[in-house]
Formats: sequence, C-alpha cells, structure tokens
Amino acid sequence: MPALSVILTTYNKPQDLVRSLEGLRGQRFRDFEVLVCDDGSGPETKAVIDAFAASVDFPVQHCWQEDTGFRAAASRNNGIRAARGDTVVFLDGDCVALPDFLERHAERADPAGFLAGERWLLSQEEADAVSVATIASGEAFAAPPAREVKRVKKIRRKDGFYRLTGLKPERPRLMTCNCSVPRQRLLEVNGIDERYEGWGMEDEDLRRRLVQQGARPDSVIAEANCLHLWHPADDTFLGTRRQSPNWNYYVRGFQLSRCRRGLVARPLSEVRARYLGPSELVSRAREELGLPEAGADEPVEVEILLGDELRASGQAEVSVGIASAAPARPRGVDLLLAPGLEVGGGELPTESHPEVAPSLAGAGVKATRPLPGEGTDALGLTAARQLLEALL
Repeated sequence: MPALSVILTTYNKPQDLVRSLEGLRGQRFRDFEVLVCDDGSGPETKAVIDAFAASVDFPVQHCWQEDTGFRAAASRNNGIRAARGDTVVFLDGDCVALPDFLERHAERADPAGFLAGERWLLSQEEADAVSVATIASGEAFAAPPAREVKRVKKIRRKDGFYRLTGLKPERPRLMTCNCSVPRQRLLEVNGIDERYEGWGMEDEDLRRRLVQQGARPDSVIAEANCLHLWHPADDTFLGTRRQSPNWNYYVRGFQLSRCRRGLVARPLSEVRARYLGPSELVSRAREELGLPEAGADEPVEVEILLGDELRASGQAEVSVGIASAAPARPRGVDLLLAPGLEVGGGELPTESHPEVAPSLAGAGVKATRPLPGEGTDALGLTAARQLLEALL
C-alpha cells in the first residue's frame, strides 16, 4: 500500500491538469498513488490521464462522475473511497506542486491531526509561463512571485500567533488545494459533506468536523508549496466566501461531526441520541423519531429535550428541543421545534431565512421551526422527524 494517496480534482481543464500532473511526476517522495477525481470532464481529460498513467512508475486512477453541476465534495469523496494510503493529500488540478511538496506532507503526517497548507497565486501572465518543460526543469519554481511568498509567510505568522495565544486554536484555515488528512480520520467524519455544491466552504466544514472529533490542526504553510495557475472564476464564485451559496449553511451554528451525506448516506436510525424529559414523552419520542439511544460508552450525537423545561447537558454535538409551546428560557438548545414558532435560522445550502427571534437567540437558540398539533403529540413528533431528516 502507498504511504500517500493524492486526490487531484479536475473538471474540463486539460491544459491545467497536464501541468499539475507533471508536478507530481517530479516529486522527490515516491511512495504515493494519484486519484484524479473528475467532476464529469470530456474525453480530452481522460486522454491526458491515460497518457500520464502510462508514463509514470506510480499508480494513477481516474475517478469520474457524471456532470450534474459543480460537485467537488462528491468528487473528492470518490477519491477517498478509492484511496489506499494511510494519509490522503488533497491538491487541485489547477495547482502545480513543488518537488518537495509530498515529502513535506509525509514528514509531518500525524495520525492524531491534519495538515493545512497554502498556495502561491499566479497572475495570468505568470501562469502562461508555466509549462511542462519548465516544470520538468525546475525553472517554474525558481523564482515564485515575491508578493506571494510574502503573503503566505504572513499567513503562517498570523496563524501561529492565533494558536500560540489560544485566540483561534482551530487555525490554520483548511483548503483542499493543499492539505493532508489521515484516511482513518476522514472515515470517522464520513468524508466531505455532499450537501455542499458549487463553490465554497466544504473544506472549512471538514476542518471543523475533524476538530470536533479531536483531531489537531497543524500547518505546512510556507513549507509544502504549490503554484496556483490563474483561471477565470467559476460561475458559482460570487467574490467572497460570505457570498457563497453555502455560507448560510456553514454558519448556521450546529452540525454533526460525522455528516449524514458523505462517504455513505446515514439514515436517522444510525444517529445516536439521548432523550431527556418526562418518561411518557421520552417513550413516545423514541418510537416516533427513530433515533436510537446511545450506549453508555458511545458518543451522543443528538440530545432530544422534551417538554417545557429545556436544559441541554452540553454533552451532545447537537441539541434539539421539542415542546408544546415556545419555552420562556431554553438553555443550550440549537434547534427548537414547537407550535407557533416562526421559521428562523438553520439554513441549508442556497437557503436564506429570517433570524431567530431575539428572545430565543439570546438564549443560544440557533434555529426554530413550527410544529403542528401539540408539538409533543404523534402529529407533532412526525413533523419533527421530517425536520430532523432534512436539517441534521
């Protein structure tokens, strides 16, 4: 088995892909495989991959999926499923790795954590000067843009300060154009959340879920370097991360560390829960909602709080309150379901909802949804199950 599995994403950019692959040909570290994760490209891309695979001494696999839109998350998951290495290195098909790129990732690989890197952004003129010949000779890497070297070093210093002081211990930011994660860690969080479609935020969501499960972030910024080839912005890129159609979903404030729509589709019947409330309501909710009770030694993914006194324990990844009326002072509830509530927060990708009512937001509630009937009766719990199916 190879030590590293390199997941290289591409979509109908054979002129970039051929240069990215050439960068991998020249790696000093040789114990790796390449999984070209293709989001539905045409035959020209396949021809590039086939020709490259026939010319190198390491395994190359083409992981193709049908073109139904920008689905980078699903495409990378195809590579994770096929990966055999202990560590998965993510690189984009418009990035050219320097010769020591994989060596740096291999040297720093840690089963308990993951590594985040950066890239040097090339202008159109600078990218046009990068060719297969200049990559093979090393000329392409001899003089990276000084502005980019300075920018990346500044990011490294800033991230180091944040982590050293504890201000932002989760840094550095994770970008799937340059990062590496132990394959076992990826399996534990169920890979990349495939709800993310179009440009943005699926990589930061992966970082957040890895940290939720105790993985330690570390930096190879300004160590494992790659050139980012200029290209026109994708149609789904709207200028900033906050303008991404995925932004509201990313910042909604609650998520399972093991996403439900990732490497495998997880039904609610696999999401471990704890039920708190009057025994009669607990029995009814357990039957109607269908989330199994977590065992004594199992982590609690969702805490279901029932009745009018809603106080989360803080020991679950997500807390859901189900009541017959909006409680006056819920505590620690992420998602509140009750008759008479307005829809607030808790967006899925492309959605935009009003904010949660100030009185509830002040108590920490992230999202609200109305329930029919009495909320905790059979009618309300049936609706609650449908909401959990959609929102978790």
